[in-house]
Amino acid sequence: MTAILKTDVIEKNDGSPVNLTGQSAAKGWVHMNPQGALSIDSSFNISSVTDFGIGYYGANWISAFTVPNHPVVNACDNQVDCLANASTTLQDQIYTRNYQWSYEDGNKSVIVAFGDLT
Repeated sequence: MTAILKTDVIEKNDGSPVNLTGQSAAKGWVHMNPQGALSIDSSFNISSVTDFGIGYYGANWISAFTVPNHPVVNACDNQVDCLANASTTLQDQIYTRNYQWSYEDGNKSVIVAFGDLT
């Protein structure tokens, strides 16, 4: 037997939106291109990205996280070191370095954030 659920809206009994708390799904992500002018290739819950300098970027969230130290994961290409730092409830920072340990802009960078939103 196959069950199919089709809906356009999921609401609480009182008609208000459901809370996305206690969930393990990603609450935001961005796939960006730091080469030249920093640009967003695709994203979810991202208002913008900030270029702080060579190999140093910020992902600015639309919906704030409940705590500044929420879990984040980062992936970069052409870098030996790629670090994501959950710095505030509205911004995470990304650092990328090359094989000589100098900060360098990569070709692509992805950051994914988890945690509860306010």
